[in-house]
Order: sequence, then C-alpha cells, then structure tokens
Amino acid sequence: MDLKEAVAQIAEFNKPISLEVNPGEALAMIGQLQLALRCPGNNGPSAQFVQELIRVLAQAIADLTSIDQVYDLVAMGDHPEFDLTDAEADAVFSGNLNLQLSLRKNYDKEALHQALALLAQQSSDPDTTLNDWRNIVVLAENL
Repeated sequence: MDLKEAVAQIAEFNKPISLEVNPGEALAMIGQLQLALRCPGNNGPSAQFVQELIRVLAQAIADLTSIDQVYDLVAMGDHPEFDLTDAEADAVFSGNLNLQLSLRKNYDKEALHQALALLAQQSSDPDTTLNDWRNIVVLAENL
C-alpha cells in the first residue's frame, strides 16, 4: 500500500481515538496547531476541523481549571507578535509533556512506524530520529 492509499483508508476509518492530555499539554497542542494554521493556503476542511478542535480544547481547559484567561491566551496564539521563543517555550513545557497512545491488539506496526518517521521528518532539527520521540509511549498488547 502506498502512502496515498494509506491516507485514504485512514480518512475513511470512523472509529474514534481517545486522547487524554492535561491542560498544559492541551495548551502546547493548541500553540502547535495555531502555527500550522498560519501556513498560507491552509484554509480547507482540515483547517476548519483544527480550528474547532482548538475551540473545544480551550473550552475544556477553561472548564477544568476555572481560568477564564485561557481564551485570551488562545486568542494571542493567532498573532505572531505573541509567539514564544524556543527557549521560552522550553522553559514552560520542557519535561512536562507526555503522550500515551493506547492501541488495539491488531494494530499495524509498520504503519505506526511510517507515521512516526513522517513526524520525525517534520522536525526543525535535521538530526531528529525516531528515538528522539521518547515522550511518545506506545501501549499495545503483544508488542
């Protein structure tokens, strides 16, 4: 199966994926998503989906933390003048992010490794390897 076929099959698969993150992790996700939305021409259906995801995440953070300023923080993410430098972002988020994927028994290991390889290629650091994704913890039966 080539990558185009894989993307088409993934797009048609309708079973939900559950993702649990804490408010800080959700805020980091929002920031990364907002950066992607600034890409010129990124305004199609997937961008609209991501905008709705940002809204839902912001609401969840505000509801859980009772911090109303969440909406102001998220709104700032749409404007480059409020961007954090790498050092500032690292000071806030470094060591505090942990992603866990809970996979079904018969998942496709090759597809997962290809997806992680594609993610690694998107890194701004050309020396990034799959091993650098150590904050991704894969929990699967019969791994």
